[in-house]
Amino acid sequence: MICLAINMKSRLGVVFLGLGFIAALYSPHGFSKTLSFATGNPSGLYYPIGGAMSSLWSKTLIDFNMKAEVTGGSLANVIQVAIGEGEVGITQGNVAVDAYLGEGRFPYELPINVLFAAYPNVVQVVTRADSGIETLEDLRGHKVSLGGAGSGTMITAINILDALEVDTADMDVQYLNYTETANAIRDGKISAGFIVGGAGVSAIIELAYTRDIRLLSFSDQQVSIIENRYPAYVSYVLPPDVYQRVPETPLLAVWNVLVVNKNMDDELAYTMTKVVFDNIDLLSSSNPVLNSMTVDTKKLLALVPLHPGSQRYFNEQMENQ
Repeated sequence: MICLAINMKSRLGVVFLGLGFIAALYSPHGFSKTLSFATGNPSGLYYPIGGAMSSLWSKTLIDFNMKAEVTGGSLANVIQVAIGEGEVGITQGNVAVDAYLGEGRFPYELPINVLFAAYPNVVQVVTRADSGIETLEDLRGHKVSLGGAGSGTMITAINILDALEVDTADMDVQYLNYTETANAIRDGKISAGFIVGGAGVSAIIELAYTRDIRLLSFSDQQVSIIENRYPAYVSYVLPPDVYQRVPETPLLAVWNVLVVNKNMDDELAYTMTKVVFDNIDLLSSSNPVLNSMTVDTKKLLALVPLHPGSQRYFNEQMENQ
């Protein structure tokens, strides 16, 4: 079972303190500028996880300085990496597949590779317990947030509703980020909202403290339909009490991956991958969802290749097992 991210931000200090004890044992690359890790909204998990990894790389690589950048999320991140405005981006696997193949919202194939898989993003459709909404089909006729405009949450919401033939034209659609979605549900301004993030998203935790909530479950049949249409998605069972008074719930998940431009230097990709996996215990102390990140989960998207540099690192690890 994947460990849960509860009160994640307060744990980041552990990582930053621990980094002081890691020697700079890795090869220099001599970058003269601050590099960018494209993440997401600070209320989600992308930003603090990107910050922890950026700090780790900056502390351990000589002449290397990277900062986490607040962005619009998955869609923006793959574009920034592809056009050279970001060196690393974190994105949902389904978005990475579409970007690499030039499908969905991407009219052209983007030159990206996967550095490694990180952790699963859980599809959480949140509503108040007294809303009368119990299934995805019940969303018809209601005001519903599909996530921030251009975000991975929005793409996931549209994919899922399309696969299940629930027409967004039958809803009053809003485009709100995590915090805006949770606040609007709390205040009765919308009936439900999609939040696609690690189990234990702070926006939902805070909402559950003030309102009784329900997460809409996915039936086995619905999961099968979605997986057949979009292979990047997998079934996921949310354990009880991740959120206050929310029982165990069958949901859906899509793995997050780190992407880089396919032209990134092989040695740099190798070294960045090695640094992360050499220090995975330290990173997971800031957010337990990273406990799911192992050498065995390195490659979960058959349609998007690993970067040759990270592939070399994983090959070495497999040979040593």
